[in-house]
Amino acid sequence: TTSQLLADLFANGGELTLGENVEISAPLTTTTSNKIVLDGNGKSITYTGTDRAIQITQGNVEIKNLTINMPENTPESSRGINLYNGVTSAAIDVTLNNVTVNGYKAYAVNIGGGSNNKLTIKNSTLTGYAAINVNVAPENHTIVVDGCVLNGKNHNNNYHFGTVVIDGTNKHSLAIT
Repeated sequence: TTSQLLADLFANGGELTLGENVEISAPLTTTTSNKIVLDGNGKSITYTGTDRAIQITQGNVEIKNLTINMPENTPESSRGINLYNGVTSAAIDVTLNNVTVNGYKAYAVNIGGGSNNKLTIKNSTLTGYAAINVNVAPENHTIVVDGCVLNGKNHNNNYHFGTVVIDGTNKHSLAIT
């Protein structure tokens, strides 16, 4: 099945072009440092779980031409795409190109731990409780946003949301063009 091909891609690395829309209930989690290239080919991944749709813990990951749909009733602790290298401590390099994340109450893209990660987002639309969120613990990340639409949505009249949120006082490099 396509969901199994996606799970295999994130476990082993390689390249995959989607030929159909797919629904997943468990996060796609990187367990390899091998390069991963996911070409959505204009298709979508609909995540029905309540955690992270895509959990990137290591390696070099490129995702392009893809829409990620989170559940409308997802908790605010959910993430569309989450970078967390606290497990391996090796830097992560992620490129999103022509990616749409419909996060609803979830953070569309989150950097949740580790250090020295690089996130490049091009020609993408990110919508969620925060379009981009960087948590307190990480430091020295480089984030480049080019030609994107970023939408932070306040669902509960809560002050803890924003379009781009960088928590804490750690050093990061952020360029938005």
